[in-house]
Amino acid sequence: MFRENAFIISWSSHGRYVLDSRSDLLRELSVLGDFQPGSISSVHRRCGKPNCHCAQPNGPGHGPLRRLTQKIAGRAPTQTLASPSAVRTAEKEIAEFRRFQTLVQQLIEVNHKICRLLTVAAKAMPVKKNGRCIPARNQSRTSATAGAYLPPTAK
Repeated sequence: MFRENAFIISWSSHGRYVLDSRSDLLRELSVLGDFQPGSISSVHRRCGKPNCHCAQPNGPGHGPLRRLTQKIAGRAPTQTLASPSAVRTAEKEIAEFRRFQTLVQQLIEVNHKICRLLTVAAKAMPVKKNGRCIPARNQSRTSATAGAYLPPTAK
């Protein structure tokens, strides 16, 4: 649909900028690494053994234990991260997920701008009863010439 309506858009510098922004965002999305949602927390636990140091009043308990919590199907299961490397891996994956969320939000905004440009351009073009656009008199009606009006990224 974008290619069919592309010649309708007034390809000002703003239109090209919006299309380039979308291409850049899609490229960034394609190179994201592994990601997962969640958060990491630190907890101190008591084991329950009466002779353990954690059973003493005001004792520090065991820990800190690092845990990954995720919301899955309305529940919040936790996973203990046993090693520092597991903590680092989970932190990287969570940071990558947050980057993914940011990129998706930006992509939604850019696509919204493109849709508005297409809508404005479509309203500006006269339409026949059969729904086909009527090109200006000085433009050729062939699809080969319409391709000349496309920006370089859409060809």
